[in-house]
Amino acid sequence: MAAVCDEQAFILGARVSDFENDLHRYIARRMPLARPGPILLALMAAGVKHGDEVVTVAYTFCATAGSILRFGAKPIFVDIKPDSFNIDPAAIETAVTPRTKAVMPVHLFGQCAEMERILPIAADRALPVIEDAAGTHRRPAGLRRRDDQAVLPVSLKHSVCSKAFSL
Repeated sequence: MAAVCDEQAFILGARVSDFENDLHRYIARRMPLARPGPILLALMAAGVKHGDEVVTVAYTFCATAGSILRFGAKPIFVDIKPDSFNIDPAAIETAVTPRTKAVMPVHLFGQCAEMERILPIAADRALPVIEDAAGTHRRPAGLRRRDDQAVLPVSLKHSVCSKAFSL
């Protein structure tokens, strides 16, 4: 880290590229795609279409809501937890309507959303969960499940969308 600071090479430098490659190997992703492609593919796989709703948060990068809007669907923004800035699972329960087609938690600041609470809420309503894991460098819960989608846009060069069982 000291070398990066000394060189002032914070973006697209050789050390950043080395970090991205190491991180790429760490999370064991196998299908590189361009952003916001992974989110679009996950929404497409979930069958999201015009008029549907996707429960997510507003406190995220614009690609999250933009990808939902691209299908003519409506992002339903719910509250975040003030201690983690991640989606509040209790808010998901009250936001789901008959038009809801998926739930998209966003993992932020290196912290994963409370998937152990989110997954049962979605399962009880037969909703797929699409995890936007751009903001964490940990393996989100989606990579340990055999259902739903985990989307890992790791950097400008590396991202992935995969069914958990295909990894």
